[in-house]
Amino acid sequence: MKTILRFEKIKTFEALNLSNAHINRYMETPNADTKIRNKKIFGSGNVVKDVKERLNKNGIKPRKNAVLCMEALLTLSPEYFTSKEATKNFTIAAAKWLSDEYGENVLSVDLHLDESTPHIHAIILPITEDGRLSARDLFNKLTLKKFQKSYCDLMSEKTGIDFDYKEGSKAKHQNVKEYYTKINKELPALKENDDLKAKVENLENELDEKEDENYQLNGKIKKLEKDISIQNEEISQLKSFIEKLTKKFNKLKNAYQKLLKNKTNKSILDEIELPELTIYNHPDNPEIKKKLKNKNRPSM
Repeated sequence: MKTILRFEKIKTFEALNLSNAHINRYMETPNADTKIRNKKIFGSGNVVKDVKERLNKNGIKPRKNAVLCMEALLTLSPEYFTSKEATKNFTIAAAKWLSDEYGENVLSVDLHLDESTPHIHAIILPITEDGRLSARDLFNKLTLKKFQKSYCDLMSEKTGIDFDYKEGSKAKHQNVKEYYTKINKELPALKENDDLKAKVENLENELDEKEDENYQLNGKIKKLEKDISIQNEEISQLKSFIEKLTKKFNKLKNAYQKLLKNKTNKSILDEIELPELTIYNHPDNPEIKKKLKNKNRPSM
């Protein structure tokens, strides 16, 4: 399978307006299924206005016969697009490649699904790093070779398929409109095979079911996360309450200890009135000992 990357120069705002109308389906397009909606990946839908604003912002006045924009067409061999997942992977990889190569110069990116083979249209403003409008510097023989290779390499990396491209072939220099007409006339062999179409549809249905399951699971996860967040908030409030109680307890404890220090320490014996000892009541007196002995003797 091969990667397909085409560029076309747009030199007038009239041509840019026609391109914008075609890309956004503001005009009738032959061979396009009107029941299928295309997807705008990036852009306002009015690229003419966007180009004029960007040129004014950079203080650029295009010279006569200057290239205002480059329209890029990105796709892969028709047999690659066997499922929604394949189309999704292509779209993500293509958008990344455009961003990596052209950055803020990319003004619009649109995925077309209403024709025989999914493909992407991108409008690129050729402004150089030093602020000049120059398609010659950014889209020349050397850079176009580099773009073909980097696009092929990234698609191979992101899809896991070893893509190829023919450097220097006639197809490489084919006009975007010519290729666009050709690709609409070609119906991939996969779509003519009823058995394979049925398998693809079954796989797509299974994928939709899995996506529904994932959606429900994500809903449950979000609910659990919300419950956990509420519990964490309650725990945080309890911790704060305990800290306040601890501070109050320590404050009372310190006050009590201070009170004890200020109070006169007296022995318990100092507070008991003891009788005065004499020879008659002293425990060592023999008569007292005898009385105590008789008192403690058990009765018969």
